[in-house]
Amino acid sequence: MMRKGIAVRYHRVSTDPQAENVSLENQSDHTLKLSWSEGYEDREEYVLDEVGLSIDPERFGMRWLRNTIKDPDVKAVISYDPTRIARDPLLMMIFSRDCEEAGVDLLFVHGPSGNTAEDQLMRVILGYVGSKERERFRRASMETKLKVAAEQQRMPVGTDTYGYDYDKVTKSRSVNKVEAAVVRRLFRLAARGWTFYAMAVLLNKEGIPTKKGKLWHPLTIKRLLEKTSYIGIDVYNKVRSETIGTKKYRRTPRPESEWVYIRGFSEPIVDVALFAELQYRLRMPRAVDRSYKDRYLLTGFTCCPTCGSPVCGGSRAKGVRRYRCRGTTKADSGRPKICSEKYIVADEFEESVWEHVCAALRNPDNVISDLLQYVETGSGDIGEEIARLKREIDRCSREESGLMRLSGREGIDDDLLFKQIVPLNALRREHEERVLELERQQMLKDEVGEVRARLMEYCRRLAEGLDDLDFDGKRETLAAFGVRVEAVKEDWSITASVNLPVTTIEHTLA
Repeated sequence: MMRKGIAVRYHRVSTDPQAENVSLENQSDHTLKLSWSEGYEDREEYVLDEVGLSIDPERFGMRWLRNTIKDPDVKAVISYDPTRIARDPLLMMIFSRDCEEAGVDLLFVHGPSGNTAEDQLMRVILGYVGSKERERFRRASMETKLKVAAEQQRMPVGTDTYGYDYDKVTKSRSVNKVEAAVVRRLFRLAARGWTFYAMAVLLNKEGIPTKKGKLWHPLTIKRLLEKTSYIGIDVYNKVRSETIGTKKYRRTPRPESEWVYIRGFSEPIVDVALFAELQYRLRMPRAVDRSYKDRYLLTGFTCCPTCGSPVCGGSRAKGVRRYRCRGTTKADSGRPKICSEKYIVADEFEESVWEHVCAALRNPDNVISDLLQYVETGSGDIGEEIARLKREIDRCSREESGLMRLSGREGIDDDLLFKQIVPLNALRREHEERVLELERQQMLKDEVGEVRARLMEYCRRLAEGLDDLDFDGKRETLAAFGVRVEAVKEDWSITASVNLPVTTIEHTLA
């Protein structure tokens, strides 16, 4: 029997639990049968098994498929179902078009095969339905986890905390005595002034592995020392994880109002007083003092507006203390000089910044006016504006869906179609971000009286004894008030921030 050509067979699973139901071996058996029944040639080098997420258009499997269909000997791509290649309907639509242009048949064991307009439209519809179902499942799963955390007072996820063992049967944690001893040792070393880097080097030198059997990293040490689990308090829903690739995630903090505190799930293994003292020290910026004689008040609080590098003390000429941008010198890592800003005379700079901070603390009316301005931003009723934006979001979503349904039809230019979809998608996301911001404003507006009183009290406490503060006391005040300075010679701006329940109010002091 004369074969039509080579068939590329692609199989994918997202997670190990999924592999138990639709395993790579199971997919391979079905695609091989389909390939032979349709008369295609099968070669080992044209078969790919992948474990990864489908949402990344640049994952290895997707790039491999796009390159492979350019081979003139390849006549078909065969997969178990369309979701193995892509769950995103737009991504599936683009790949279908690429196959059509390459003259390659797109076949599935389960699902619409072929490159006709009807086949492409059906795959888009199935992908759209699947994406909506995944979002519904994700929300339901999140609600269930939040309910478990709040009502059962146990962590629904994140059971691999160093220092504890997790029992999957009883769904409880127990102290791992060996790891707990390491945790206590790290807290003692940190309290004595050891750096994260020094502690990581020590553990790696002694052959003590992490929970996953890997080497210690300074950032791993830092995160360990910040875990409240070691004093018996777990926090769930503290961060939001977003996938930015097949194996990469971006973690962003959630507002504290969304956190769920869990007590009793983890047995305390660190003294509360030691933990509290260490957290206070970790929040303090470290001053770099290379001369061991001069101390620079604003090191750790200042950056260069030209290149974004830190502006640090340590430069001295003719007995004059000076700050300089780190970008003005070559880095140890080999980075070349990236900035040409001049030095800043330290005495004048520090005195000016400290005077502005003291004035703001003693007269917080300007900070409060920024709060009121933030609350009253915009015209009209905030609730009406939120409702209007939500209507716009629905409109954009409907138009996106309508345009996507047109793809593949006779007489429709897909490139032109995509150019119309992209700005609609961007506008919808812009409206969604604006809605979140307005909802935060609404929450503050409802509590503005209470927040204003707390803000007054906060500034009053920081202002007490300003004239009697020593060097360390001044740095603590700068850290508490969230002072950030952008400075070049003879030109600097000072911004202070106050964290409120749902947002952060910033105030420019100079």
